[in-house]
Amino acid sequence: MNKNITEIAYSRYLTREEIKDDFLRIFKVPLNKKFFNNLTGFDVIAFDEFIQPEENESTYEAITRKYGQEGEDLIKKLMKTESDNLLN
Repeated sequence: MNKNITEIAYSRYLTREEIKDDFLRIFKVPLNKKFFNNLTGFDVIAFDEFIQPEENESTYEAITRKYGQEGEDLIKKLMKTESDNLLN
């Protein structure tokens, strides 16, 4: 069964509330507004611009280089939740 927009927005809200403190601690910027919206989800483009990967470096590689495995794991968790919302 596909989720309706209200269910997706609520799921995104719960995800944001779950990870916002860790996101701030790791990346030193708040998750709200700049990178996340309950209706549109995680803004990958804005986050990529914030991370500024080097030439020929993936965003995940840049996250790991700058913020360690904990930063990469947090973003992967966020991205998995986003894909789960859209696919389920």
